[in-house]
Amino acid sequence: GANVVAIHVPTGTKYGTSVRVDGNFNISNMRSGGPYLITVTFVGYSEQKLENIQIALGQNLSLKFKLQD
Repeated sequence: GANVVAIHVPTGTKYGTSVRVDGNFNISNMRSGGPYLITVTFVGYSEQKLENIQIALGQNLSLKFKLQD
């Protein structure tokens, strides 16, 4: 149930989704290139961010997050 937000830094476009029970998430139709700022949040846990993420056209990017209490 964690929330994932991807921001395309040059344009400010935001893409968001929720993490499924199995811990995976998908965000479709994102603009290729970057850089992106990826933020994961969940109530009671500290926020985690990844910066300067680049996405190639048609790429399936796998990111791992582990939120701390």
